[in-house]
Amino acid sequence: MKELRIVAVMPVSGREELFPLTIKRLYQQEGVQMKVVVICDTPEEQFIARDAGANIAVVVTKAALGEKWQSGVGIAREYDPDAIMIVGSGNWFTNGWAKTLFPYLDDYDMVGSEAMYVYQIRQNDSIMIHWGGYHTSRKGDMLGAGRLISRRMLDKVDWQIYNTSLNQGLDRSMSKILRLHGAKTLTLPAGGEYILKVGSYKWKNINSFGVLWGSPNARKVDRPEEILKNFPEIKELV
Repeated sequence: MKELRIVAVMPVSGREELFPLTIKRLYQQEGVQMKVVVICDTPEEQFIARDAGANIAVVVTKAALGEKWQSGVGIAREYDPDAIMIVGSGNWFTNGWAKTLFPYLDDYDMVGSEAMYVYQIRQNDSIMIHWGGYHTSRKGDMLGAGRLISRRMLDKVDWQIYNTSLNQGLDRSMSKILRLHGAKTLTLPAGGEYILKVGSYKWKNINSFGVLWGSPNARKVDRPEEILKNFPEIKELV
């Protein structure tokens, strides 16, 4: 059986302690040939990303976040992958994530999850929650983290999946762009493979822990060690 070719696209901005671990974790994905494209703000970040093993790390300055993401997708195209994977700098995945989701792309154009674990590192009392997904008008929406988008769909939209003028709302905007071109999408409930979103008091977090913790779909995880045993790198951040 041919090994699946997946390119992970990941913009970074600061969090130099965290994103090298994220890069290294991506290469632990089982049953896939993984390439990692990192879009950086500074030459220093570029050096760190390359040192962590990124296949390509480029600097894009003074650009909207949507433009950074789209530049990474354009670079990913050069690797001729079967799919791309959307990854934030603090998104960690269990090792079977990509190979578990990929078969769904036979029938769907994009597949992802509605839920994730969130671990917030604090000085004295780190905390983990399970965030069950969006609610109200966005109930059932797919997370950006860990999305797989098929080569078939990417070719259909000429690999243009982001609004390059946006700095927020990018996940929802991408879904809208793809659906306008007839994309069939599948949002999976929590299962045996899962996402861990890592945050810390040490750096700025785009989606603050307080907002997620205040969601009606959030619950505290009483035994976080059961989740963290799959992510031993966390000890380097605590």
